[in-house]
Amino acid sequence: MDKTWPTLIVIAILLLVFFGMWWGWRSRQKRSAHLIPPTSAPDHPGAELVSAPLFYVATTEHGKPLERLAIRGLGFRARAQLIAYEAGAELSIPGERAVFIAASAITDVAPATVTIDKVVEKNGLIRVSWIIDGTIVDSYLRVTGTDPEPVFRALASYTAAPSTTTSTPQSEV
Repeated sequence: MDKTWPTLIVIAILLLVFFGMWWGWRSRQKRSAHLIPPTSAPDHPGAELVSAPLFYVATTEHGKPLERLAIRGLGFRARAQLIAYEAGAELSIPGERAVFIAASAITDVAPATVTIDKVVEKNGLIRVSWIIDGTIVDSYLRVTGTDPEPVFRALASYTAAPSTTTSTPQSEV
């Protein structure tokens, strides 16, 4: 009997913590609800430029790599497959609908080292800045199992003048 009250207090505290986590994520989803990424590629996206397995890390507010957005299909880190076509790039995450980023929506592609939940070696991430419903966001990708340079070049080809190459460091956070 002497252990019952402390046990109940610990359980109550844990329930409050889990409720707070749920409430925080739900609030983040509401703030990001207006951002709906396109899910369908055009009927004829053009020739395939590159295909690679990668690790989707996060999508954040533009210029704020520590402010995760809870965008449907892009809310959580996951293994993914990227296929870059002439018309844009398709990001397929298992269990989610594929997201198609039109070439015209991509504003910048640059190497990165830091974002929410991930710090890697210098230039270990690819930051893709793109526009969803009039808002610029940054999506971070980490190429796995293959050379990241072809993926970087294919994504950078969508911008009029790529800002950097993978050999040029991005400013640190």
